[in-house]
Amino acid sequence: MLHLWQYRTMETTTKQTPAQIAIALFGGVRALARSIHRDAASVSKWQKGDGTIPTSIQRKLLTTAWDRGLELSAHEIIFGREE
Repeated sequence: MLHLWQYRTMETTTKQTPAQIAIALFGGVRALARSIHRDAASVSKWQKGDGTIPTSIQRKLLTTAWDRGLELSAHEIIFGREE
């Protein structure tokens, strides 16, 4: 017999990492890197690592996204997005 909390852990939810969200919104690794004036290799490392975006980059990324009219929240930059 399963307890209620065990049912919740059985659910299959996929999570988009902050790096995946940003790369998709900007149209690729190189486009994102150009937009925030960073090296494409650095942006690629975010994706290949644990998917987090360095805190030193988060503000620049958010303001650039908002300036371009892209829908991106601070919460998504930090925690990612559940699908």
